[in-house]
Amino acid sequence: MGLILFQIYIPKPYHICKVVNATPDTQLSALPQINEPPEAIKENINITYYDIPLSKDVQEYTTEVCKRYDVDPKMVYAIIQVESNFKSNVVSATNDYGLMQINQYNHQWLSEALEITDFLDECSNIHAGVYMLKEASKYATDTHGILMVYNLGIVKARRLWENGCASTEYSDKVVQAMNELIELK
Repeated sequence: MGLILFQIYIPKPYHICKVVNATPDTQLSALPQINEPPEAIKENINITYYDIPLSKDVQEYTTEVCKRYDVDPKMVYAIIQVESNFKSNVVSATNDYGLMQINQYNHQWLSEALEITDFLDECSNIHAGVYMLKEASKYATDTHGILMVYNLGIVKARRLWENGCASTEYSDKVVQAMNELIELK
């Protein structure tokens, strides 16, 4: 079970997700309120849409969650492309779930930290993946290092770093996918 250092309240997006049921006392005052329309979110957060098979609603949600956790949305979209090719209902032979292929090993601590109940739900899965990327950034500051922790866990990533490895085939694939993302005009 992972150590829960903090919890952040992320209100349920309007009609697309079934993620968080946190109490208002955990809400950050600067965040948009649940009853605000999407236009209010768009005014507060600069949203870049990409030519990817995710709806604008899901891209808006991803941008909002990434802003709150200080994670690059392009990294999230690239991980989704590499992990699941944008298929939300994928469960791998190694029990990795959804868009960001969240391994079943992580479900319990993520459920406790974020109150997620369905790892195949697009928004819940993205929320969990972004949270994991934020946690990974505590151990690495560069893109490849963060991706290595996300993919391998900190113990295996540290072993590779100690042996002089600064990237992996996985991190190279994700970085390439990030560089190939096309913004919609």
